[in-house]
Amino acid sequence: MATNAPRPLDSRAALAGRRSMNDPVNTEATAHQTEAFRREGYVVIEQALSDDFLDVLRADFEQALHAKVARFDLKPAPRDARCEANDGVLNDFQPDGGNHDFNRWNMHLPSRRPYFEAMLVDNPRITGVIDQLLGPDWVYYIIASDTPFPNAGFQTAHQDYTRFSIAINIPLVDVTPDNGPMEVWPGTHQPPSEGRLAPFTTGAHRIDEPTLKSLVRRIPSRKLVMRRGAVLIRDHRMVHRGTPNLADAPRYMLSLYCIAAEQVPYRLLSDAGATLALSLRRMGRGSGAAVRHRRLFDLGAVLGRVVEECSLSDRDYRRTFSAELWASLGPRARHHLRFARVQGEDRVRGQGDLKGSGAFLKRYAQSISEALQRPDGRPRLPDHYAEGRPGTDAP
Repeated sequence: MATNAPRPLDSRAALAGRRSMNDPVNTEATAHQTEAFRREGYVVIEQALSDDFLDVLRADFEQALHAKVARFDLKPAPRDARCEANDGVLNDFQPDGGNHDFNRWNMHLPSRRPYFEAMLVDNPRITGVIDQLLGPDWVYYIIASDTPFPNAGFQTAHQDYTRFSIAINIPLVDVTPDNGPMEVWPGTHQPPSEGRLAPFTTGAHRIDEPTLKSLVRRIPSRKLVMRRGAVLIRDHRMVHRGTPNLADAPRYMLSLYCIAAEQVPYRLLSDAGATLALSLRRMGRGSGAAVRHRRLFDLGAVLGRVVEECSLSDRDYRRTFSAELWASLGPRARHHLRFARVQGEDRVRGQGDLKGSGAFLKRYAQSISEALQRPDGRPRLPDHYAEGRPGTDAP
């Protein structure tokens, strides 16, 4: 188990990382992987990370996650029908035995090593595909994790976002048929087309609920079983869901979200939004094992996600980079993390503009209004990008 202090990689893992980073990138493999992503909505890159590096990641992550579980004091929920079927299971922020949904935990990664080693955030086997899909100016805007604990249940089949953004999912253990593999519906990241060779587009793609249910019935799904060391790159618009963890151990998976850079709100404005969101979560959770006011807790989680999505960084005043860690990152990694806050620097105060601020305020207000108007307390729909927002051509 890792200690609380940030730790560098040991010599064997560091050597394995250097060998991987120094190997020439197979441009032909990158082209095939990019094409598979465009066609299916996802691609798995095998053996992208070394075993030694993953050992260090898992040891540190286990300690950090279990410390969060202990801090929340949410007790595991007993197995129920949600492990057998997904009817009525909501896809976002329903704390029951976990802080995300049924016995499932979400945690943002700390701003320290080993989570920001080059092998993870500047691995050319991974970023080569992202560059082809998003162009060179993309950013990491959420750096988190998804962990179904034993007896985690089904999620509803859903889109994460209707805008085009990308998830990099990194399992820290083997993903088996029993420990909660992701289930995906290939091809649902694109609007339906009569032609089999329809061009890939990056425009907003929103699937309404009746259509989504029909797609899930008609299109064969796949459960993504993966060996540790593989990396999944997927389109957030693709329909997918989490499945039950019927094993006796958590299934740890890191999640790095990427998007082409857009205009962002003034930092003071997004900080105010983050402060309110965090206050609502704290009030909603209360104390003790159970979430006291679920709708407040859910609303705080929703608004916090809106801040991250609009400001293009979850490295705010709670997860700032130390100056030492920031200086240790390569120029490409710093470019892809350029909206993050670094201790002792004021550069982010100059970020933002009126257009980005207006878009942020609109989405923030829409999310509050939607939460207040829905009698069932269901969290927000994936996002508002499909409403009057033009799409862009693929780079």
